[in-house]
Amino acid sequence: MAGMNINQAQQLLARLRNTYLAELPARCDDIEQLILALKQSNDGFEELYRLVHSTKGSAGTHSLQVVSVICHDIEDQLSRLDLSRGEVSAEVINLLLQFTDLIRQVVEQARQGVEDFAEFERELAELRYSLQKDRMLILMVEPSRHTRMLCQSALKSLPVQIGVVDDGFEALGMLLRTRYDLLVTAKEAKTLNAEGVIAAVRASDCINRHIRIVMMTSSQEVNIRRASDPDVVIQRSPQMGQQLNSVVVEMLEKAKSS
Repeated sequence: MAGMNINQAQQLLARLRNTYLAELPARCDDIEQLILALKQSNDGFEELYRLVHSTKGSAGTHSLQVVSVICHDIEDQLSRLDLSRGEVSAEVINLLLQFTDLIRQVVEQARQGVEDFAEFERELAELRYSLQKDRMLILMVEPSRHTRMLCQSALKSLPVQIGVVDDGFEALGMLLRTRYDLLVTAKEAKTLNAEGVIAAVRASDCINRHIRIVMMTSSQEVNIRRASDPDVVIQRSPQMGQQLNSVVVEMLEKAKSS
């Protein structure tokens, strides 16, 4: 872009992006056909993976991060397929088609000049959540490796999937984007403490606004009075793993009976 001024460069980038958006529906058609072909044969798997990967990269180039994220999820599902079985279930095919349809919706909105993709991000979060329908999704915010191992060991026999971070601000970002069933957090964490995370989540309009929250602390004086307080407080002790296990078991039993 040598010799161009800023306005000219921006106009060129806008034209390239518009061209990409105009071509993307046809690429979605190709992806869809390759997905449907998996019903009969795995012969087109490598071509499908390359096409999705290429779409992910080019979407990032044109500042369509939501498309990149969706493509990443498609790649993730493709990488989990057991091609040795020679067939792909209708459930997986349907899931891949839902991801592809979400890309189409994003493109349609982007071509209309609307750049707020929050609704699609929520749909994507719900789609991801549906993949874990048989497991409780737990986000754990804990800087202590020993405590993480203690809690994970206490829950290992239960149908749960645990994501672990040690940074409160990182956890907040995850909670705003991805649905979880339970937040287990240390009172003190890097960057943002539990009170800040809880207050921000409760005050937001995110999918985890009403999530059940367990806070682990060494303090003996923690009251649960405000809407921004945790639902359960567990004192740090050798028994904390068993206490957390009891909370999760209770939630699982309620989920079964509902």
